[in-house]
Amino acid sequence: MIEQLVEIKELEIEEKTIILSNEIFCKRPYPNHPNGCPNYNPNYNPFCPPNTKLFEKKYDKYLIVYAKLNFKGYVNNRLKDHPDWTDKQAKCVLYWQGSVKKLLKIHLKKYSGIYELYGCGSGFNGSPSMEAVGINVFSTMKLNGIKLELHPSNYVYLVCLLCFKGEIKARGTQSSLERFYQKNVMEVY
Repeated sequence: MIEQLVEIKELEIEEKTIILSNEIFCKRPYPNHPNGCPNYNPNYNPFCPPNTKLFEKKYDKYLIVYAKLNFKGYVNNRLKDHPDWTDKQAKCVLYWQGSVKKLLKIHLKKYSGIYELYGCGSGFNGSPSMEAVGINVFSTMKLNGIKLELHPSNYVYLVCLLCFKGEIKARGTQSSLERFYQKNVMEVY
């Protein structure tokens, strides 16, 4: 099961390590999308540019929460299960991304209080993505000691930024949080 290949981690970061960019990442071409993301449309998605505002550094605490998928292990498992598949089929985002996002959403339930969320993909938990508000995720992660692969072969990261006014607040004790996480992971699968 995929949850055995996913680690969810948290890292409190300093505001100065959040790198903003004037470039609209959503308009960059990528395979089969020469004009960038098809969601980049003022009439389509309220969580995508140009409908989103640029990120403002106005919070007291910042927390990166990320899912780290052992992508190499995942691809190897898929190829074992489906020996007739190509490498491209085994890596297809449609087969793994939703499951990893579910695990991340479950983890985020532990936070209470008021915070602003910038998710891993526009619309994640009803929020714009980090890229949609101008945050350079690769540079921000690198400044915080985590180097992402541009064309992942070992690990894939899904990254969220939580911004708090005041202190970071989580529900319950660590052991009750662990029990909550285990219970909810089992409900997902």
